[in-house]
Order: sequence, then C-alpha cells, then structure tokens
Amino acid sequence: MGTTLFELQSASSSDEVLAGLEAWISGHEGDLGLPDGLSPELLSIEVLEESRARHGKLELFRFYQYYQANGGRALVVGDGSTITVEVGPLGAVSVKGTILDPRQPFEHEHDPAGEEVARQAIAHHVADRTGAPASTVKVEDLGLVAVPGPNAIGWQGVAYLGGQVPVATVIVAAAPRTPAAELPLLAFERNSANGVSNTVGVQVVTEDLGSDITTAPISEAVVSSLLDSSSLLGSIEDLSGWPQLASETVVALDLQGNSLEEVQDEIDFSRYIDASGDFDVSQPGAAFDAQRHYHISQEAYALVDHLAAGSWDSAISLFDDFVPDPADPSNEIGVPKTSDYGPGQFRPRIIDANGHAPLGGPTGQAGFGLVESMTPVLEAYQSPGPGLQSEVVSFIRLPPGPMGTHVLMHELGHAFDVFLGPGFPRTHAPKCQAGLCDSTCDEDTPDEALPLTETIAQMFTLWQFQRIGGIPFEDCGIIDLVMTGAGQGSTLVQHEACMGDADQISLFLRDDDPACLDPFYCDKPSNNETDPSQGGTHLCDATAGYNVTSLLQAWWSLLHWQYCEPTFPFSCETLPAIAWPLGCDAPGSSSTCATDDELAVLPFLYALRTDPLTYEQLIDEMVTFVACNYGTEAYTWFNQVLCDHHLRSCGEPPPMICQSCGNGIREGVEQCDGLDMGGVSLGEIPTCEGEGFEGGVLMCDPMTCTYDFGQCIAAASSSSSSSDGGLDPESSGGTSTSWNETETSVGGVGDPGGCDCRTSGGDGGWSAWLLGMMLLMSRRRRMQQSLGTDHGSVPTEVPTTCEDPARGDWRS
Repeated sequence: MGTTLFELQSASSSDEVLAGLEAWISGHEGDLGLPDGLSPELLSIEVLEESRARHGKLELFRFYQYYQANGGRALVVGDGSTITVEVGPLGAVSVKGTILDPRQPFEHEHDPAGEEVARQAIAHHVADRTGAPASTVKVEDLGLVAVPGPNAIGWQGVAYLGGQVPVATVIVAAAPRTPAAELPLLAFERNSANGVSNTVGVQVVTEDLGSDITTAPISEAVVSSLLDSSSLLGSIEDLSGWPQLASETVVALDLQGNSLEEVQDEIDFSRYIDASGDFDVSQPGAAFDAQRHYHISQEAYALVDHLAAGSWDSAISLFDDFVPDPADPSNEIGVPKTSDYGPGQFRPRIIDANGHAPLGGPTGQAGFGLVESMTPVLEAYQSPGPGLQSEVVSFIRLPPGPMGTHVLMHELGHAFDVFLGPGFPRTHAPKCQAGLCDSTCDEDTPDEALPLTETIAQMFTLWQFQRIGGIPFEDCGIIDLVMTGAGQGSTLVQHEACMGDADQISLFLRDDDPACLDPFYCDKPSNNETDPSQGGTHLCDATAGYNVTSLLQAWWSLLHWQYCEPTFPFSCETLPAIAWPLGCDAPGSSSTCATDDELAVLPFLYALRTDPLTYEQLIDEMVTFVACNYGTEAYTWFNQVLCDHHLRSCGEPPPMICQSCGNGIREGVEQCDGLDMGGVSLGEIPTCEGEGFEGGVLMCDPMTCTYDFGQCIAAASSSSSSSDGGLDPESSGGTSTSWNETETSVGGVGDPGGCDCRTSGGDGGWSAWLLGMMLLMSRRRRMQQSLGTDHGSVPTEVPTTCEDPARGDWRS
C-alpha cells in the first residue's frame, strides 16, 4: 500500500487514470504475459461511466475493453473483461482483470455470420433447451461481442418467449457460412431468476424488534416495512401469480425435510405464498419461523448493503470451475467461469432454507455454492440479474423449530463475509501437502483462518444486535449470549454498569504468553482443530473463534463509539466526534454523516475486502482505514481500545497515513493544519512552552503542516519538555515522530496541494510487513466448492500454483 504501480496526481480524472493504465500496460508486457511491442495506441480500453467509487481516500476506477472486428468494435465480455484500478493518494496500487492483447487473432473477426443467421441460431438453442417452438422465440439487443477464452467473435442476444418474457441471454459463435442450427453455443444464461424482480410489498407476522430480542419468549409484531423505512418486499410467484417471500436479495423456501443437496425439482420444496401478500400466521409453527427468518434476513441485508452497495464481490473467484473450451476441444482444462455482472451491479442472494433436514450438530449452518446455468429450480437459486455464466449464492440451512436470533444473525454474518472478500478466510486456509505443514496451531499465520471466520461472524452478530435490535451499550450479557459453550475470558460488557472491582477484561494472549498473568482471561486461539473435515488438524480450532471475547469486548465498545478504562471502575467516555464522509456536516451538504456504529463498521468492512487470514491482518487493516480516513487522533483512540485488550501494540504507529496539507484538518503525521493544532497525545493542547520555549504563540506552517516556532520566545535552556495530557501510548513527546523522517513523498508535506500517503516504519518495518502480507497472499489456494458447501467443512483443494499472468490481481 505504500508504493504504487504508476503515479497519479491527486483527484485524477477517469481519463487520466486510463492514460496511466495504458502506459503501465505498455511498459509491463512481460509481467503481464504479453508479447513485447504493445503500445498504448493499440489498446481499446474505455472508461466505464458511472463506475467510479470512492472508499475514503481510496478510489476504484473501472474500464471496459473493445476488440476491433469486421471494421467495427466488439465489446469484450466475460473472463475478467472489466479492468479495475485501485487508486490511493499517490497513484494506482492495484490492477485487476484480464488485459486483452488486441494483436491476438479472434476467430470469425473478419467475416462474421449475419444478424439473421444469428437470430435463428439463438432461437434454435433456446428451443432446444426450453422445449418451446423456435417460431415463438424473439431475439432482441443483438450485438457482436468478443469472448476471451475461446478467443472468438460471437453474437449476443436476449431471447423472449411470446415477445414478453425474457428467457435467456445467449451468445453464439459468429462462424461464417454455417447453417443457423449449427452455430456453436458460447454461453447460455437462463433468465427465469428475473421473476423475483416483479416486486410487491408484503406483510408478515414476525419478532418485534422493539422488544427484548435477546430472551424468550418471542414477542410478535406485524411488519410491512424495514427499520430504514423502506417497504418489506416480496415478488410474484410465476405459477400462481400470488405474492411470495422472495426478493432479489433474500428467498425463503420450505425444504420439507429435504437437504439442499436433495433438491432437484419443484416437488422437493415449496414456496411461501399468499394470495393477498399478508403472511399472518402466528407462532408457533414453521410458517411463523419462516416469516421471522425472512424479515430478519431482509433487515440485516439492508443494514450491510447500505454500506457495501457497489462493493459486493461475486465470489466466483473462489471456484476453480471450468467450462469446455470451444476454441480448443482438446484442452482438457477448459476455461474458467467468471462473473459477467458490471462493476457495482452484483448483489448477492441469500437462500433461507427453512425446514432443512437435520444437520447433526449446529442449529444452523451457512454455506455457499456455485450454481450452474442449467441448475434446476432456477428462480430459487440463481443470482439476481441476467449474467452470462454461473454465479454464487449463499445458503442458510434452518432446521425445523424456533431458532435463536443470535444463531440466525451469526449465519447471516457468514453470508455477508463470503461476498465482501470475496470469501471468508477458511476458504483460503492453507492445506498440508507432502508434509510441508507442521502439526501446531501457529499464531499470526493463516493457521488462524478457521477461528477468524467464526469471530468475524460474531462481530457481524453484535452489530446486528446493536443496530437492528437496538441493544444498548450497557446490556451486560450480550457477549455471553452470542458465545458457544464455555470459553475463556470475561463475557461481560466492558462497562461500569457491568463489571465490578473483582472483574477483569479479556486479553488477546495465549495462555502460555508471559504477559498472561491469569490464563482464564487469555483467549487467543492456540489449540489445534480436532475435526479433519474442517480442513486439517494443523489449523487452529475453529470453535475457539466463537469465544474471542477480548475482540468482542473491544468491538462492542467501538460499535457504541466508546472508550472504557481497562480496570475498575471501568468508566467510559465517548470517543471524539468524526464527521464522515468529510464535509457531511457542512451547511447545505447533501451527505449523511455516518452513525457511531457505522464509523466502526466501515473499517471492518474494508478489512474484510482485503481477505485477512490472521487476526493481526484483520485488525491492522481496520486501523489502516481509520488512520487514513479519520485521522491521527481517531487512530490513537481506536488503537487504545484495541491495545487495552492486547489486540495491538499500544505504541504502534499507524500502518498507513494519508494526509492533505492545507485542508484545515490535521491528518497522518501532520503536527498541525491551519487552525487545527492538534497534539501528539490525546487531550494535549500544544503550546510554545510545551515545545521547550519560554512563551509566545505557537503557529502552523501552511506549507509543511509542521509547527512554526517563529513567534515563540526562546528559553534560557535548550532542553524541551513534553505534555503528559490524556492517554499517551508511549508517545515520543511534542515533536514529530521520528519514524517518518526519512520518508519521501509526492505531494503532501512540502506541497500544499498534494495528498501524501506515507508508510510507518522508517527502518523498513512496513516493507517487512508488506512482504509478509505478500507471502501470506501467495499461500492462498482457490478451492473447489460444491453446491451447499457450508462453513463447517472445507472441500477438496484444487492446487493452482501458477496462474496466467495476464489475468489476475497486480498489486504494488
């Protein structure tokens, strides 16, 4: 993160990023697996309009590609055809996608089949798969496309039956002088899932979220809208024409005692439908349970989607799933499936599988699977929207009977985790091969991936309780509620109303760590997994991840934007106010400022998008977001909450510092900015006296954002003193910290118009950390998943030690 692939000026336009991208591609053909001589003029890359997305001081730019064919341009589709560039304050830090070499020949590029032949061919393939007469198939939106993988030019069209119902999006090869019935099929995506887009408002009897949802019995309420005031939506079921509990985001099914793996036809499950759309069945019973699960799932989805919209990942990269290579039938490997959803368009679908067969263990399980384009029961399974290939959906297995709210929220947490990375950490957990792994649970390594997955789901659970259930900070038993079985550490909320003089907070230490004075309060996972189905007994125990109360105590405090003393009397205070996004509190601003819980959750979601495999990575990425976007003071407080629980070193500087000298806000390593004089320590008001002078007025240099001592009165002695005000985690005093003195920058310090993103650790500590991250990333292996793979098992690995360098993620 501290270096760039190519430099850019602050606030670069999409066209400027595109120019930098094209120059970078041209200068790195060998790194990308492309032949030399690829000049920017040969590339056909264009800006994908309305796709620019900002994540604080990080920004995503997306571009699409064309291929010159038959004197015109063919849109490149599939196989990573959209290029994504991640831009930091100094320039591009990563490039993702498939770089198409325009010099590479594509079949049928010079003399493609005509439009009428293509229409007939598409109608033929639709009739062959649906049984409908070809004469009833109407093809619209026909256009030439270039399909990497088979490296062929094809015709893409949307097929309708009777001219009204879209049936499929189809691509046929544009082979010239070929009868329509014989044009090869390149892609066929059925569109029956679009039925759930026929939205209609529904009403359900569900759990009253205004009541105490942490205890039994369940209080009922009739609900037709969500907490964000939007309508609770269902859709029109195709056969009956009645409203059903199914939307683009959540689908409720009754599996009638079957397992997901047994669902092969409509007779294996039923939908929840009602002629009026008023699902008014009270408890007890399966119908009430389904209404409650559907409602809570919709509330949780809306909560996360509010912050993650446009940032969801299709998770299809988790699957080493291949389709036959039409261009080379002898290729036994085939070509990989990829998502064809445009940037920011994908939204995951969650299947609430009610009435699932007994699971033989947990009361609920979350999983995900790759749904083939020809999978039966498409409307139930298929991801929303018309894509060209298969997509990933998440399943929550819900056996008969009432389920604790916290269990459902935990499984929903797994579902969200899948599509924010993509994939939760356990899918990347290293597997032992040829004796390369030892037999111990090694801390701060990917061995922690299994318990980390469960801890992440617990963090989602607490957030849902706080936001959806309105659980107050001082609800002393909320952490104990979400835990599974007996664990180590304190389960009380770190609050003066909950903890007495004999209580202690939990610490993220192993019980054999010298700093752990009482092993009961030390909860860092250290035992080995005993269940081989979890992926290997060399990994850390997955169950321990439910009970990392040190992180859960800190997380619950941060969700309420509180800092509480780590010892009796555990008094609490509100953290300094943060107006995020910047300028949201300005008069006339149209931006809504983040709530206290969102200020904590935004760093959490950002961290998940970096695919952390260890607790250290998760926490470091969270504080990276805080330091870069909220500033140094917020980082110091945030880090203090974590360091009290030994989750992070108290004196550790920010892993990334982003700053803009001259914007009036002290950020990063700036000592000051305009009238914002700040201070190295929390609560400190810097003065000339504090800097070792006799008196005077301390000013801020507008060019360097460092203290200007020009109006300070020199003291008789040259010695200096420092303030001890506030929380001072091993502060170096009132002068600027030494770890950035050897750094260089583009913009920022010394450039009032620039933005400087500096890395901490002038002694090379950041470089070592980054190298470690790269080594950990290199250990990831994609996993072959099957329909219904749950978070309680890890499927067989398909080793992929080498990948096509022209396809993937290039990161500085």
